Amino acid sequence: MRKSEKQKIKRIILKVMGFVTGGTLISMILLINMDTYSWFTSKTTYDLSVTAATTEDILEKIEIETINPKEIILKKNNSINIEPVIYFSVEGEASDYILHINPIKLKTHKEYTVPINVVVNLKQIVELLNKNKKRVQGTIRIKYLNEFIDEEINIEFARRYLLKKFLEELGIRCLNEEDESEIEKQLRKVITHIVKKERLQNSKFYEKETVTEEVYGSK
Repeated sequence: MRKSEKQKIKRIILKVMGFVTGGTLISMILLINMDTYSWFTSKTTYDLSVTAATTEDILEKIEIETINPKEIILKKNNSINIEPVIYFSVEGEASDYILHINPIKLKTHKEYTVPINVVVNLKQIVELLNKNKKRVQGTIRIKYLNEFIDEEINIEFARRYLLKKFLEELGIRCLNEEDESEIEKQLRKVITHIVKKERLQNSKFYEKETVTEEVYGSK
């Protein structure tokens, strides 16, 4: 066999070996990255499905009373298996009367109850009495996935409800809780008592201060 023919056969063998080796390497890479590709595909599919979803697809039930609300009832849709974390925020004047509402994780398909804790301080009571405001209004926002869900629910608190809340915190109950004039009467008594007590404490403080100055001044 001539030298040129030997070289030709050698080149063919090298090409075949190159194809075989290349094919083997590609197969190994595909097998190694199969899990990564599968994870990426499933995650992309999930993200796309969430993006295309509506509020009803995530939350089957959102229930809250619009007047004097005490709680929020949530239930996730039976068709989803994720555990969404729902966040809340309060806007408007009503936010001054509601404590921070903690987020909640909906682990199961049962109904979850989120309390709305209302707290009224003395300054707010004085403002309510002096301004004679009948309602305090605001908005509760229910959020999920960086505001992917951003539901607004308008709420309001009746003046009488807030006045009663303050009395309840002091352990005072009115004989007729439906009579707003009686509630106001009780509140004005409480405020008058607090003001008198504050003045008395201040006067005692200044008396002590004067006596102390006199004692130190005599030395």
